[in-house]
Amino acid sequence: RVLTCASTMEINNFHCLTFNARGIVLNLPTVHNILAQFPVKVLLIQEVNFKEDTDELRLPGYIHHLLPSFVVNHVSHRGLLMYIQRDIPNSFLGFVDLPSIRCQSIRVDLLSSKLIIHNVYIPPDLTLTDYPVLQLATMLSHPVPVLLAGDLNSYHPTWRGRIHHSGNTLVAMMDTLDCTMMIPPDPTFIPQTPPWTWSYPRESYSMTSMFSMRGFQTTDQ
Repeated sequence: RVLTCASTMEINNFHCLTFNARGIVLNLPTVHNILAQFPVKVLLIQEVNFKEDTDELRLPGYIHHLLPSFVVNHVSHRGLLMYIQRDIPNSFLGFVDLPSIRCQSIRVDLLSSKLIIHNVYIPPDLTLTDYPVLQLATMLSHPVPVLLAGDLNSYHPTWRGRIHHSGNTLVAMMDTLDCTMMIPPDPTFIPQTPPWTWSYPRESYSMTSMFSMRGFQTTDQ
């Protein structure tokens, strides 16, 4: 699917990137390198394995929100982190911290629209009855476009998911509510109506994928 339009119609570009760090401290140089090379407006990071907010996490030109990792046997596990460019009007909507789902949510105000972004981690060891259907449905039910990004640990034939079998439920929800979803390293589900496009920063960043929103009309070719 190729999305194109006349350059004179362009209103704004918005680039969002998701990154499963599996430990943020060792990957901070990678984060700095990504942000130096690519015009990322919002960076969503999962499995930061970091339990408290410190100056070490600050990046020039960005604000950040940390949902700290939980600690088991003195070792930090999971946790979420997001960076938002300071010049992007945004509101932090809150977080969800449950055994079945962890999430940070923001709303960004673009030139022509608003966008809700959820940075999500769903554990791999859930049973079917534990899958957070109600929480996801609530998060995705907005009158403005919604992007669900992160480590969802869900299997579906259309992407490289693994572990458990809730991908069918997730795709059905995204389709019904007309939302967009991505997990590293590939975009997972692209609805037909919004003007989303995808790109990949670099093969060496195997756990990243980039989402681009353009505020103009597009056509399929």
